[in-house]
Amino acid sequence: MPFKITLYFATLASTLFLTSVQAEQTDIPTGLTIERGIANPEQYNFPNDDNIQPDKSDFEIINYVLLSNEEGERWVTVTLKNTASGNRIFDGEQIMALFADGKRFSPIKKSIRFERRETQTFAINFGISHFPILEIYTRN
Repeated sequence: MPFKITLYFATLASTLFLTSVQAEQTDIPTGLTIERGIANPEQYNFPNDDNIQPDKSDFEIINYVLLSNEEGERWVTVTLKNTASGNRIFDGEQIMALFADGKRFSPIKKSIRFERRETQTFAINFGISHFPILEIYTRN
């Protein structure tokens, strides 16, 4: 009898462990690939009748890489620099992506603390879209 109880608890523990690992992995995008860079994105002239813009900030984009997968997830690995002489908190509303259909969106909630004049690289999620991201930008 003690062997059956031990075997039952071992099976239960391994099942709970695998379930928790699978639950954690659902936040991880699958099969992301780097999208080909777009030459001269500033030449796009989509209408912006609603004047959709990112919030003003002290962040400058140093570099970025566009990523996507077959499910349409749109991610960007971005290097941002805090150009201020004081500490700042980056908020997702301070950056925006221009999509190939002309729509503009900020990423899914993200908040990162920056020291004065600090540069950091991190990934941000712009959700799911049939259209690729053409560029990302901030507003100073």
